[in-house]
Amino acid sequence: MGLPASLAGQTIAVVSNRSFRPTAVLLPHVRYLITADSADGVLTIGELSVPPVAFGHTIRIEGVTPGARRPDAHPFADTVHFEADGRVQLLVADGAGRPPMRVEISGARGVAGGRISIVAPHWPLGRALLVTVAPADIHELGSNGTGFGVRDRIRVDDRAGFAYLNDSTAGSTTVAIGFGRGTQGRIQGDVADIVIRRDFGGSTGLQRTQLGALTMVVDPARDDDGTGRADIIFGVANNESEASRVAQAAADEPQSTPRASGLRWHTASSDADLLLKHLTAVAGWMLDWDLLGGQRTIPSSAWRPMLRAVDAWQGAPIALQRGDTAAVCGSYRLLRGAGTDPTRVGVALRLGPQGRSFARSDSTDPSADASLVLLGWACYLA
Repeated sequence: MGLPASLAGQTIAVVSNRSFRPTAVLLPHVRYLITADSADGVLTIGELSVPPVAFGHTIRIEGVTPGARRPDAHPFADTVHFEADGRVQLLVADGAGRPPMRVEISGARGVAGGRISIVAPHWPLGRALLVTVAPADIHELGSNGTGFGVRDRIRVDDRAGFAYLNDSTAGSTTVAIGFGRGTQGRIQGDVADIVIRRDFGGSTGLQRTQLGALTMVVDPARDDDGTGRADIIFGVANNESEASRVAQAAADEPQSTPRASGLRWHTASSDADLLLKHLTAVAGWMLDWDLLGGQRTIPSSAWRPMLRAVDAWQGAPIALQRGDTAAVCGSYRLLRGAGTDPTRVGVALRLGPQGRSFARSDSTDPSADASLVLLGWACYLA
């Protein structure tokens, strides 16, 4: 996460700048990156995913005034807040004299979807939100394989308020992106240029290609006190109608919170206490991100959520200290049932020509055998 730029109350506040590194966040069914445009200090959402399906390379949110000759200058750099309860909020600067917009991404425990919630205090009449997804492209998370660099078919349904993404290499997998209840706006298709690395007959080179993009012009709902609110919802399924139902179910699910932890501690530094509170709360979300093979498991990392014996054993102590025996023993059971050589595998959800699937891959880590034995011992002790 990097060193905090400032500490205030129960929040670690980090201002976007050139030294800010992409930070991965893993929630129930949802994973994304917080990235910064170092040119002007703008935070963006990167690689928005419902693992193993990534579909939002870069998502930028900004306020616009229709008809204005030039965009408003940002009066200050964007900021990201890491809260003590594990929540992460992006504070996106708007025009001069207005407080920042608060952007928060939520996952859903019950379905493969989530929402982007935007709250804009003192939102002026006639001002709109511009949400740009460029490119909007289905591909396998953490891989340049399935779907990467292949232009998706994008269909916009104005009546339903959804855009649907389909990739010819990803089977029937469909992503629905649209407006939550009470949010109005317009979605239009666009194009985005990206540069990808290609293998040309044994030599590697760069190739510029065009992919689809989405532009969403949003009219936020306004509270009595002038606060604007808007929800962008998304879901992944095997057809358009099911994907939109998943997205709506994710929008209706109450705000997710990390599973409660019974851990209590005190250090000589209140700043260290705050950092520990955030990290242990985040651990609760990561332990709840999804079921693999019907089991709750310990993911390797937020960068590439999968199950590996080494990472599961290393993560077992914090899971047990939180009282989460199910994730420890679930990881062990899943790895033990992984085939003829159960200790040398990684278990993950994958995206391929047949859509989403549960897959096992070989591991060359020489410590995998010992890690599985120690993971089994941790489950036995629990």
